[in-house]
Amino acid sequence: MEQDQPSREKECDHGVHATIVDAIRCAEKSLGIRPGQKMQPYWGTMNDNSGLIVGWQCSSRKRWRLDYESRVRPGVNRQPRGPHINEENFELPPHLAKTVHLIEKPSLGGDLKVFLQWKKWTAAGQVDK
Repeated sequence: MEQDQPSREKECDHGVHATIVDAIRCAEKSLGIRPGQKMQPYWGTMNDNSGLIVGWQCSSRKRWRLDYESRVRPGVNRQPRGPHINEENFELPPHLAKTVHLIEKPSLGGDLKVFLQWKKWTAAGQVDK
């Protein structure tokens, strides 16, 4: 049986965010992204999001992406996160490089809400944010 592995990511100190936008703003502030700063699309690489814009990056070492977790791996002792923002800053030491920004569970299916947001970003085309 798989042992409960310590997470490689920490949770945001601000607790659960009310909306996706609130979580994005928190991640961008943490990454040092200024309002209006140019960012490049971050494209999905998984089967369910390949070819979709799933987040934004200001460099190859600093980015955030919108994600959805409906279940956890066997042996992981926590509830699924649902919709959340993964903040990644690889300029920091490995134990500080990843932060997860939890989002309140929406009344509309969380997985649908995340997919619709990915489609919205992608429909805008390959544009800078």
